[in-house]
Amino acid sequence: MKQASKHLLTKVLELVASRHDWIAKEPIKAEVEVLIQTEVFTQLPDPPCDEDEKLALARHV
Repeated sequence: MKQASKHLLTKVLELVASRHDWIAKEPIKAEVEVLIQTEVFTQLPDPPCDEDEKLALARHV
């Protein structure tokens, strides 16, 4: 879980570093949300994390 968190942080930082004012622009915010969800689903093992837990975690992030 810790390794997946570090990986996710790195990916998000890479994405937002290349986008100016990403918080104010809806398409870029959506791109960040999709990245987070994709990374959560690919990085977390199934089991112990089921699909509902992964979705909840992605929304929380």
